[in-house]
Amino acid sequence: AEVQYPFVQITDLRTECVTSQPQSMMWVQCQVDGINNLYRGEVAEVERRFQAAIGIDEKKELVKSLRPFQLLLGTAAAGSRPTAVYLLLSNPGQLEVAFSFQSPSDLNLENAPYWCDEKALEDEREAHFSWVEEHGIYNIEPRAGEIPPSESLYVRIAYSHQSVGTHILPVVFNVRDGRSPALPQGA
Repeated sequence: AEVQYPFVQITDLRTECVTSQPQSMMWVQCQVDGINNLYRGEVAEVERRFQAAIGIDEKKELVKSLRPFQLLLGTAAAGSRPTAVYLLLSNPGQLEVAFSFQSPSDLNLENAPYWCDEKALEDEREAHFSWVEEHGIYNIEPRAGEIPPSESLYVRIAYSHQSVGTHILPVVFNVRDGRSPALPQGA
């Protein structure tokens, strides 16, 4: 018996940015071939555990074990218009794909108890990730969706150049019942 998992392939990548970069360079900077190869493979045990995890602490620990692919979105002068990367996600399989992009804030309690000082529990990296999210440095649209078999959908990842410095945001690109790589975005 052959087991099938829902999976996606990135079949196109386009950019809008101040500094013109060849599409082939962006393909490499976003590690598209590596991501596509990962999705063609078997679902790893850690990915199954990540998708089934309920607790915040467990998810935060498991995300560290997911296969990482860094998306380098480039640089531009502070105040420049945002850099936008458009990924065409295609579903070449026979199963519907339900996907979501999960950021660090998605792993935290939305309404933490008043006695819990969440900021005191953060380390320096988590504080940076929180700052990046609070200031809207990255924006992903849509953050979740479904792709029927043989269909495609564009996802827009935008990087705002409103602040000087390096900005990193780890995001898990989760395909329900499929693969879940970590996609740290950096610029």
